[in-house]
Amino acid sequence: MSIKNEILIHCKQVLTEKVHSFKDKLNELVSDAENDSKSSAGDKHETARAMMQLEQEKLISQFNEADRQLEILSSINPDEEVKFVRTGALVETNKGIIFLSIPLGRIKVKNADIMVISAIAPLAKAMMNAKKKETVSFNGTDYLIKNIS
Repeated sequence: MSIKNEILIHCKQVLTEKVHSFKDKLNELVSDAENDSKSSAGDKHETARAMMQLEQEKLISQFNEADRQLEILSSINPDEEVKFVRTGALVETNKGIIFLSIPLGRIKVKNADIMVISAIAPLAKAMMNAKKKETVSFNGTDYLIKNIS
C-alpha cells in the first residue's frame, strides 16, 4: 500500500471519528431539549432552549463541514499519476511532505510527518500547478519540489 493511500485512510478515520462525535453530541442535545421542554417554563427555560438551539446549529455546521471534507478525500484517487501540484497531490519538498486535500494539520504516517492542508491554503495556492524540481517561494521561504505523487 502506498504512503498516499495510507494518508488518505488515516485522514478518513480522523474525520469519521469527528462525524460520530458530532452525531453523539447532537443526539445528546436533542434528548436534553426534549427532557427540558417537559420541565420548567419561563425566561430561564427560554434562555436554555435558545442556547441549546445555538449549540445544535454549531454542531450541524461542523458535521456538514466534516462530511464535505470526507467527500473531498473520497474524490482523490491515490493511484492516479500526478505530474503537477493540485488537490490530491502528495508533495515532497526540501521542507517536508505536504498533502493537499483538507485542513487537518500535521499527522504521522509510516514514521513520516505529513502536513495535511487545504488546497485553498495560502501555501497550497503558491504551489498550485508547480512541477517536480521547481522552486516555489512562500513567505520568504523557498520550497524545492522533490517529488509529486
